Amino acid sequence: MNSQTSLVAENIRLRQWAEMIRECQHRPRGMKIEAWCDQYGITKSNYYYRLKRVRKACLQAAASSSPEFVDLTSMLHPENSLNAEMPAAVLNCPSGLSLAISDNASPQFLQSLIGAMIHAQ
Repeated sequence: MNSQTSLVAENIRLRQWAEMIRECQHRPRGMKIEAWCDQYGITKSNYYYRLKRVRKACLQAAASSSPEFVDLTSMLHPENSLNAEMPAAVLNCPSGLSLAISDNASPQFLQSLIGAMIHAQ
C-alpha cells in the first residue's frame, strides 16, 4: 500500500511540475527564467531539477509503450484564433504527461526529440 501511495503521489507531483514547466515556457517574451522563478517562489536550480524529472518520466513512459499523437488541426476554430501559441500536435505519454509541439518546430529539433524517445531507457 505504501509503495502504491508513493507512486500516486509521485505521479501527481510530476503532473504539477509539468504544468509549471508549461507555464514557464509560455512566460512573457523577454522574461528570463530567473525572473519567472522568483515570481513563483522557486529557485532556478529547482526549476531545472523538476524539468529534468518530468522529461525523464515522459521518456520512460514513451519507451515502455507506444506514444499517441493527437492531431490538433481539426480542433482549430476561428474562436480559438486568439491563442497564437496553439500547438500543432501533442504527444501524450501513458503516464499522463504530454508534450506540445508547435508548427514552427525545426526538423532538427523534431529529429532529436524522436531520437531521444527511441533511445530512452
